[in-house]
Amino acid sequence: MGKYVFGFIGLGLIGGSVAKALKQANPECTIIAYDKDTSALDFAVSDNICDIPASCIDDTFSSCDIFFLCTPVDYNAGYLKQIQNIRKPGSFITDVGSVKKVIHDTVRSLKLEDC
Repeated sequence: MGKYVFGFIGLGLIGGSVAKALKQANPECTIIAYDKDTSALDFAVSDNICDIPASCIDDTFSSCDIFFLCTPVDYNAGYLKQIQNIRKPGSFITDVGSVKKVIHDTVRSLKLEDC
């Protein structure tokens, strides 16, 4: 798989599970994560899932190859706006939400179709 940098916004049940599976499958990858619940971040660090905990969504995430939005659907549009100007060219963004219309509308309005 290689040395990829994954960015996680949200480390709840789904985000934490995906991050853990990625780390187990590819131990040399780097996982950068943000969660408003700092105890989730602390656990991910202590369990060797998260390499770089972030206290906010900022340039800490600028090296990410793939972003995972793992928060409630209502929050993901706002997080897309936050990562819009810090993502590197060629990076990808995906979400784990079940509802896609809102996220797709936001992607189009932010001109993020390329990722």
